[in-house]
Amino acid sequence: MREIVRRLMPYGETIVVAVVAGLIFNVLKIPLPWMLGPMTGLILWRGGTGRSPRWPVQGKNLGLVFIGYMIGVSVTTSTLIQIGQQLHFIALATILTISVSILIGSLVFKKMGMKWADVVFGSIPGGLSQVAALSEEVNQVDATKVLFMQMIRIITVIFVVPFLVVHQVALTNGASASSAYNPFFSWLSFSHLAVLLLCGIVAFFINKTGFPVAFLTGPLLTVAAVNILFGTTAELPSLLTVAAQVLLGTHFGLQMDPGLIKRSKWIGVCTFMCSLVLIVASLGLSYFLTSVTTMNLATAFLSTAPGGLAEMTVTGSGVGADLAMISGYQLFRILFILFLALPFIKWWFVKHEQIEGY
Repeated sequence: MREIVRRLMPYGETIVVAVVAGLIFNVLKIPLPWMLGPMTGLILWRGGTGRSPRWPVQGKNLGLVFIGYMIGVSVTTSTLIQIGQQLHFIALATILTISVSILIGSLVFKKMGMKWADVVFGSIPGGLSQVAALSEEVNQVDATKVLFMQMIRIITVIFVVPFLVVHQVALTNGASASSAYNPFFSWLSFSHLAVLLLCGIVAFFINKTGFPVAFLTGPLLTVAAVNILFGTTAELPSLLTVAAQVLLGTHFGLQMDPGLIKRSKWIGVCTFMCSLVLIVASLGLSYFLTSVTTMNLATAFLSTAPGGLAEMTVTGSGVGADLAMISGYQLFRILFILFLALPFIKWWFVKHEQIEGY
């Protein structure tokens, strides 16, 4: 125990701020309190005090493992059949979301004098770390500006979408918006603990291959396989789902540089407004999906929202949405962007690097 305390000492400030902020958001009945609270608290704490709290990257990875497990529990043979039947809609939603994102960014940011490369990399709704990493390989791109735009989009979606889903009865289609954390404590059997350990091992090795969001997709695929082959896997105790939110919220709170917000406030304001327009476009697309599929509006909206896979599925778990369908749509978009869209965009800008104005 003493050794554990000693190892946690450098992260004590971060833990205290994150937990206190989560408690405040929980008391105020704000959606996703244990993710939005730590994220908001740490951004305000860093901006107000000028301090730089520390947090290990393994914290985010552990949270993703828990969320991947949670999603995997909802995957069954019937849900896989449903996803297969909707593959053309999934592809359509992905292409439309990417196109609208770049179109909105082009209309707004080109008027601000930004370069096309910055506009495209900053507007595309892909994975934050992957987009940032690829942008650094293109000479025309201001990687810092791209990271800032991506973070503003993600934070906007994380705050706005849960409020819409939880507080609007029309969006949830009558689904309960009550807390998903009941019972808070429950014990997992030895076999289920073994599956959770297996999830971590699979995630570790998949991460070595460079697969996107490996610490989430690895557990997701592992638990889904166990579900399909051997029967239903036990759900995680709500304590662990809360821990997952805290770990992710803490990571996002430390990713955003308060100084960068002050230096690039107009880009931030425009990115925020563009993100709101994109959310409205996703809402319109979700209405279309409810008319041609069996999804309710909450599931369709979370499936098409331009946020992260983890954040949207965590929101879905609190309103009774179909997590497997949400993960199917979100994961397809991530893979499409990372393996097709972004490499093509990178190739295009590198090829035309000598052309002035790109």
